[in-house]
Amino acid sequence: MNATDLIVYLIGDKEAGRSGPPFMGIGTFTVRELQANGTPGSGALRLSLLFTRDERIPPEGSRFVSIEAEVHTTRVPPRTRGRVVIEANKRPELQLAGVQSLEWEWRLLPEELDAIEAETSPGDRWRHLRLELRGIVQVPSGTFPATGSSDFRVPLSEWEDLLRSLGYGVAPAAAQLSGLAATAHSSWAEVERRLAPARQALRAGDTHTALTKCLDQFAALAEKPYQAESWVTKLPDDPTQKKQSVAGLLAAHCTYLNRVGYHRDGDPGDGEELHPLPLDHWEAEVAVGVSQFLLTLALREGT
Repeated sequence: MNATDLIVYLIGDKEAGRSGPPFMGIGTFTVRELQANGTPGSGALRLSLLFTRDERIPPEGSRFVSIEAEVHTTRVPPRTRGRVVIEANKRPELQLAGVQSLEWEWRLLPEELDAIEAETSPGDRWRHLRLELRGIVQVPSGTFPATGSSDFRVPLSEWEDLLRSLGYGVAPAAAQLSGLAATAHSSWAEVERRLAPARQALRAGDTHTALTKCLDQFAALAEKPYQAESWVTKLPDDPTQKKQSVAGLLAAHCTYLNRVGYHRDGDPGDGEELHPLPLDHWEAEVAVGVSQFLLTLALREGT
């Protein structure tokens, strides 16, 4: 990851008649890395930092009275995502010289990860974030507010690993389109696992690859899944009209995935020439979402 140094400054209180101490910077944080905290599914990441006290700060009588931090996205206006937990023993010590190693916990809900993804430009290979710090610092000349910020960015490859460590799969906004009966069934989680490569390609901006990955999973259930006849023999013994309707629904979606994603076994029916077709991120996102529902249906129906 890449990060700018976070320099913490004291702020004078003009209303109280204080213009601030003779020095302003009290120390520098360096954001080193963002890691999984070692507990899968915990919803937390570990933010590793280094802190170096400004040599102009007298160590005697200087301390952080309080300190808190937030992680924002860098879009305007910035939005706070998750909650940074700083335990008492993880505060920087102004009495100490040299470099101090610190670890803070960044706790995130699935919907907050969803928001970070939604606020990232399609195809962006980085996740751009900002660490904002606020606190109260006591120095020999008085007690003052302190603040600082650092922009940091995480490469997509590392971000994907972090998402997996957090158990992030189908976006909560998409899952909420269905009821508990669908999402609680074992087929939903299985499809979530199978379509993980498609969602990964989508986050990378590889829209055609995302659709290809979806079609691969349908093809694993039925040969030539864009043909309704392939599904009819896979579906349970329901009334003919229902079976044909479900088969047609699955085949129609797979026809779209095949023609827009890529063409397998030539053109499945109308004799048109095969050309690369345009596909924007919004359309691909809808297609991957629909694939989650329809592949779940196909699995649940016993294919």
